[in-house]
Amino acid sequence: MTTEDSAQIVLDKCQTADLIADVWRIQKRANRDGGESVMLACERAFDRLNDMGFSIDETVDTAYHANMRVNVKGQDGRDKNQIISVCLSPAIYFRATENQAPELIKRAEVLLKGGV
Repeated sequence: MTTEDSAQIVLDKCQTADLIADVWRIQKRANRDGGESVMLACERAFDRLNDMGFSIDETVDTAYHANMRVNVKGQDGRDKNQIISVCLSPAIYFRATENQAPELIKRAEVLLKGGV
């Protein structure tokens, strides 16, 4: 086994997605509260995760439709013409190679507003 081989680890994608969501929440709070050093640390962490094949999608200010791959929180019924107003947790994707389509690991959790 080479040093390069021993540096490789196997990650559980679902647990990594939970970690990514936690870092995302920290970044949002630091942005809101003015924690510049924390923001920079979060950006570095996201850059590293992106290099590993992970990406996030904050679905906000988008028209909601029933086929979206999101979990809607705090509402039983869904009306027409609703907009995703708040992203509580981003969707997290993993792509092992450049040629591979991104795999959804964790759905976004969102709140809706509007409707008729």
